[in-house]
Amino acid sequence: MNRDILTRTGFGLAVLLGVAGCQAPVPLPPEKPGETVADVLLPGGSLVGRPDATARQLPGGEEAGYALFQRLTKGSSAVVPAPAVGEARRRADGSVVTYLPPTRETLPTVLVQVRDPSKGLVIRRIEFPADWKKDGGAGM
Repeated sequence: MNRDILTRTGFGLAVLLGVAGCQAPVPLPPEKPGETVADVLLPGGSLVGRPDATARQLPGGEEAGYALFQRLTKGSSAVVPAPAVGEARRRADGSVVTYLPPTRETLPTVLVQVRDPSKGLVIRRIEFPADWKKDGGAGM
């Protein structure tokens, strides 16, 4: 995690950068009742997935991306107004989780806006390539 750097994109969204292939991918932990965003995305203090140029990545494509969105938003409420693309939900802790479906140019993506960044969670964008490659690359 010490090689990861936070930057800002043109949309003002903080994203996690890292060197692809510099660490083994960390899988999502088993689901448990009452889990927090940090419980899911930072199990044992390690960031899930593997770093990519603009996000963390996990395997599974659209199905896995939407499943993570549903897991992170259990018991949450819809964000009003709704986003133009995708689906956004507000958790009881104030965090907002958004699911963006894939397009010709983008992978399925889950965006996470943690209300209290002092919690130590630095993942903001998680992408789900359908063709997860062992060499660290991903295609669309």
